[in-house]
Amino acid sequence: MKEESIETVLNEVCEEVRSLKQLCEAQNTQLEKFGNQVNVFDEKLSEMKAIPLSTDLSSVEEKINTGIKRLQIVLENYPKKINREFHLHLFPKMNIMDYYKTYSKLILYLTLLAIIAGLFGIGTKWIEGYNERQQLIQIHSFESNSNPVQPIEKTKKRINK
Repeated sequence: MKEESIETVLNEVCEEVRSLKQLCEAQNTQLEKFGNQVNVFDEKLSEMKAIPLSTDLSSVEEKINTGIKRLQIVLENYPKKINREFHLHLFPKMNIMDYYKTYSKLILYLTLLAIIAGLFGIGTKWIEGYNERQQLIQIHSFESNSNPVQPIEKTKKRINK
């Protein structure tokens, strides 16, 4: 039994060695293909030559200089008109409408505040006058109780004072 088991084990090991050998051969052929491709690439790379571009910019400079000369001629011949304008601005020129809107609202609120303050003053004067008239009426009613007959003219004079 030992011989049979040794034979089967040896056969299996031999089969594995054969399969590994075939795998190594396949990898070697692939490596040769890749090596050939690298060699072809190196040959193409060595065949390529870098062509330097010319650094002569004299034609470009010449065109720029002619353009500048043309501009100078045009500017010298162009009549220059000077307009002096004087403006009075309450606000900066940028976003001037926003400033006018804001300050017009402020002016509106201030006028409303002034009107309300004036009405308040008028109201307090009216209340004081009303209180004085009520006191005169009370005084008149007290005097009329003591003197039953009093002319209307005297009461009007007291009220107007």
